[in-house]
Amino acid sequence: MTLESATKVGLYLGLLLAIGVVSAYWCVLRRAALDSDAAWQTDAESRLRVIGLCASSIAVTALAGRAWAHTASAFGFADAWSLNALRTIVVQSRWGLGWRWQLVSALGCAGLFGLAAGSSRAVWAAVACAVVAFAWTVAMTGHASGAVGRMMLHTAHVLAGGLWLGTLASLMVIGRISDVARRRALFTSFDVLALPGAAIAVATGIAASFLYLGSTSNVFTTVYGRVLMLKVALVAVATACGYVNWRSIRAGSGEPGRAGSIELLAALSIVVVTSLLTELEHP
Repeated sequence: MTLESATKVGLYLGLLLAIGVVSAYWCVLRRAALDSDAAWQTDAESRLRVIGLCASSIAVTALAGRAWAHTASAFGFADAWSLNALRTIVVQSRWGLGWRWQLVSALGCAGLFGLAAGSSRAVWAAVACAVVAFAWTVAMTGHASGAVGRMMLHTAHVLAGGLWLGTLASLMVIGRISDVARRRALFTSFDVLALPGAAIAVATGIAASFLYLGSTSNVFTTVYGRVLMLKVALVAVATACGYVNWRSIRAGSGEPGRAGSIELLAALSIVVVTSLLTELEHP
């Protein structure tokens, strides 16, 4: 379980960053109306494309690791390198079907990010579709697998988390090439996206908790419940930091301060805990 959880960290991290890159392009750069400086706009879009490529590469690498880890879990470490054992897992099993769709989606995202040079909005629209599809396929191998309603809930949760925390990470990178006025415009535009993203992430997380916990007593009596409470605490930290950032930017600050760094650290911790949570048996 530890190996599979570790590889899932890379999967979720890559996916959230990819979602953030797409939302930063469509919902922040465009809304901030900063394209009066064509050179800056081109540089910002180029950096977003590089982040997207890195995110997709992380996801593809994590998926390769997940295939090996799942094979090791099923057949043991001695046979984990066997092509026959690997073929059984990724080709013949139900888990393998979901894994193959995830790999196709991640590779598709990588290829489209590679093509998204210049200002081709059509390619960026295709990237957005690929990222949404990727988020859907991730639900094909988790607790929600096989239940359309739960898969939709899981997909909405991941997309909302990416809109919130993935976009923040992307903008923190772009902010380094921006002056104070541009950073203020970027993060002010992001506020409008972050608030609904955080709200939807929290709401879908609460709904999923009710589905998987079964009863409130399981919060304290099961490992799943205790790990879930740790995730809730980390989300609370990220939310509090987000509020501090929002107040700071509304007060005239050009960018998130130390609270922004803490928010991203909390986000990374949330990814790690979620990766463990999704590998635990729920009540």
